[in-house]
Amino acid sequence: DFLNSKFIVVHAALGDSQEIFKKNIKKFNDSRILIENMPKIGLENEVCFAHSYLQLKLIKDSGFNLCLDFSHAIKSAIAQNLDYKELIEKLISELGPVYFHICNGKINSVKDEHRDLFDGDFDIKWIKNILLKLEEKKDVYLAFETPKGERGLENDIKNINYFRLL
Repeated sequence: DFLNSKFIVVHAALGDSQEIFKKNIKKFNDSRILIENMPKIGLENEVCFAHSYLQLKLIKDSGFNLCLDFSHAIKSAIAQNLDYKELIEKLISELGPVYFHICNGKINSVKDEHRDLFDGDFDIKWIKNILLKLEEKKDVYLAFETPKGERGLENDIKNINYFRLL
C-alpha cells in the first residue's frame, strides 16, 4: 500500500495438493494479487503447486489473475514432457495472464535458473514476439528476473539492450 503497487505477485504453495492451495487462498483478499506459475520441481527438489495447466486453471477459476513466468513455464513443460511453446501459447490464450517474468535457462534441466537473457537456450526472440503480439491487444507488464551479481545495474542494462535488439 505504501508503494501504491498495482500488482502483488505471490507463489501458490509447495506440494501438489489442491486442498493446501484452497486453504491458502482464503487468506487473501486483495484484487492486486497475482499468482505466479511455478516450475514443477523447485530449487530444493520439492514439487511446486501452480506448475500444470490444470492447477493454473483452478487458480484462475478461483478468481485470481496470473503472472506468467516464462522460465517457470518452460521448466514445467520439460518436467511434464510437453512442448514449451505449445504450453505457453495455451496459458496465454486460455488463462490470460496480466503480468510476465522473463529470464533464460537451459532446456536440459527442470530446475529454475534465472540466467541472463543472453545466457541460455530458451527461444527469447520467440517470447518477445509473443509479447509484442499481445501488446497489440492490451498493456503488457514485464519484469526481467536476470541476475545482478557483482555487475549490478550494468547487467540489467546489458539484458535490456539484448532484449531490445532481438
